[in-house]
Amino acid sequence: MDKNNDFSTMEWIFNCQKAEEFSKKVFKFFENSGFKGVAVGGLGQYAMTISSLANFDSDYIDIYLKNNFKDHDHVVAHCSKYDTPVHWQDSYPYHTLSKKAQQIISVSADFNIEHGIAIPVSGHKGRGLVSLDFDGSASELQKYLKSNLFSLIGFCQAIMWRASSDFSNLIYEIPKLTPREYECLKYLSSGLSNPEIARLISVSINRVKELVASLLKKLHAANRTELVMRAITQGLI
Repeated sequence: MDKNNDFSTMEWIFNCQKAEEFSKKVFKFFENSGFKGVAVGGLGQYAMTISSLANFDSDYIDIYLKNNFKDHDHVVAHCSKYDTPVHWQDSYPYHTLSKKAQQIISVSADFNIEHGIAIPVSGHKGRGLVSLDFDGSASELQKYLKSNLFSLIGFCQAIMWRASSDFSNLIYEIPKLTPREYECLKYLSSGLSNPEIARLISVSINRVKELVASLLKKLHAANRTELVMRAITQGLI
């Protein structure tokens, strides 16, 4: 790894005070490391998020989102389950991939996004990944990683930890709740029943049921317990 990427230079990760400054330094760091594109996203209970901490071609990101590629991306699927870094093209044999996953590879190639690595990381709000588009051939990437992989993992983990702690809006899509939903969520976290919540916020029990159903959907939770846990980790309560 070049002199700009020695571990002694990690100080900037923790010294940046503004999200914009942090983003610029992240992009510059990886550019100096030989990567022309970077995307940091949340995984796990949040599903994959396309964060603003990314500098891939905006047209490519638009296509990725419009086609809902995130739910079919074999690299994302790997990083959701495993802790090992994965080459974009090596996570699964091409012929075993779904048509949608094969389409992702094809569209990426159209934008000259072909050789890269995704590194699973952990943050204050669960799992995430750092996906890196290498500015070179597959063999050059392999040579680079042979000498620098462990340092790269360390940097990616440090970046995710700082971003998820102090600049979480760059990483995660925080659900937008109505004032009533916030009220309902607050009382749910205290373990109150629907009738108790209805009395406290002066609405019908059926209205409380509607609010709870909306909260479950927005936070992708299966039940009230999971709803409260996700609300806590996302800083909503």
